[in-house]
Amino acid sequence: MKRGIILYVFGAIILFSSCGTYERLAQLEPTNIAEFSSDIFNGNYQNKTITTKDSTYRETEYNLWYSLCDVNSINGRRVKISDSAVVNLRFTDNRLHAQLFEGGEVLQEIVLKAKVKDDYLSVKRKYFIIPIFPTLHYYYNYKLILANIENENLILKMYYARSVGILLAVGGNSGTTFGEFSK
Repeated sequence: MKRGIILYVFGAIILFSSCGTYERLAQLEPTNIAEFSSDIFNGNYQNKTITTKDSTYRETEYNLWYSLCDVNSINGRRVKISDSAVVNLRFTDNRLHAQLFEGGEVLQEIVLKAKVKDDYLSVKRKYFIIPIFPTLHYYYNYKLILANIENENLILKMYYARSVGILLAVGGNSGTTFGEFSK
C-alpha cells in the first residue's frame, strides 16, 4: 500500500509538472516579437473574441480579459462585455495591473504577478493539484505569456489543462490559445 501511494504521487508529479512550460509557449506561432519595453507595452488594447479548440475539439471563446482572469482563478466571465470593451495593461514592479473599461467606466480590475523573460511578459503560473489516493485527483494548470509585436499590437499565448479523476475514471481537457489584440 505504501509503495502504491509513492508510485501514484511520483507518477502524478511527472505527468503534470512538464505541462505548459514557458519554452513550449514561446515557440508557438512564431511572430516578430519586439524588444520588451514598459513604455510600448503599457496601454489600452482591444478586447476582441478568439475562438479556439481544446483537446476534445470543443470550441471555446476567449478574449484578453477572460484569459487574464482565468490565469488568476478570478471569475471574470460574470461581467457582460461588449465588443467595445477595452483592457488597460500596465507593468510595474513585477506586477501586471489590468483594468476592464467599457464606456469610460472601470468594470473590473486585477493585479497579477509577472516578470520579463526574453522579450515576453510571463504571468505567474497558476498550478493546483490534489492527489487523494486512490479515489480522487484534481489538476488545474494555466500559463500565460504576453508580448508586443513590431506594430505595437499585443500577442497572448496561453496553455491550459484541467482534469478530474474519481476512482479509475478520468476526464479533462487541455489546449493552447494564441491571439493578437490591437493597441
